[in-house]
Amino acid sequence: MTLRGLIGVFLRDLVRRRMLWVIVLATLGVLAANYGIQRTMERAIGEGASWDVATRRASANLERLAEQVRDWLPVTIVLLAAIVAPESRRNGTTQFALSCGVRRGQIAAAQFAALSVILGVVIAIVHVGFAIPGVTTGAMSPAEVAAAWVGLLVPLFALAAAVFCLSLTATAIETYLVFLGVPFVVRTIPNVVGGFPHWLPRPIVTAIDNFGLLFPEVDSLIPWPHLSYGKPSGLPHAEWHWPAAHLSVVIAFWLVAGLWRYRRHDFGSRAAVK
Repeated sequence: MTLRGLIGVFLRDLVRRRMLWVIVLATLGVLAANYGIQRTMERAIGEGASWDVATRRASANLERLAEQVRDWLPVTIVLLAAIVAPESRRNGTTQFALSCGVRRGQIAAAQFAALSVILGVVIAIVHVGFAIPGVTTGAMSPAEVAAAWVGLLVPLFALAAAVFCLSLTATAIETYLVFLGVPFVVRTIPNVVGGFPHWLPRPIVTAIDNFGLLFPEVDSLIPWPHLSYGKPSGLPHAEWHWPAAHLSVVIAFWLVAGLWRYRRHDFGSRAAVK
């Protein structure tokens, strides 16, 4: 079985699992956003505002929507990337490929390639859906439309690769706990309850703070829908290289750890079912 045929098998497998609904939901979401921006401009013009005022209001709404998308897209990527490999093990697709003599490295590459097709389509829909009202309202320049998607695509694909590599040997629930549950507890709970208890020893507090560095934070590194960090007319982020270096190290850690576990994982019987 060739790699191209194997990608087709896993892509059909994803389609059967109704992952196309993600593309449909993304399309409906951007259509709703476009309609909301258009209604904002029409309402402002109907109230007697000038075209510049109407476009500024619509641009402000678009910026708020983009901020929400930046917050939720990484969570969506984790949810999608964590189910590809475990589900193919459960329904026997991986066992079938192994019984045909396909190496496990090829299986992992084909699974990630199939996932990348779905994620690429979803990210393209989101970018194009924001680009149309962005150019209309002046929130995005043509150069940003042409190139800003790279700042969205690269961090999200890096996150998807890390999540996918762990899920090669872990269940979907275990992967969710690692990439969603543990970071939420380590980073959010102390802020909600007002910090760590006073009786907790200082070394433990420091260890917990440093433990949070093992998990990627891609939303702070995504400048989308613009080419520069911060405001559209602002200067690039002064310390963007530190988050980028941290993300690179963390992604590399999970890639190595996931692939190391994958090489030693026992998939059980590889005999073909007669």
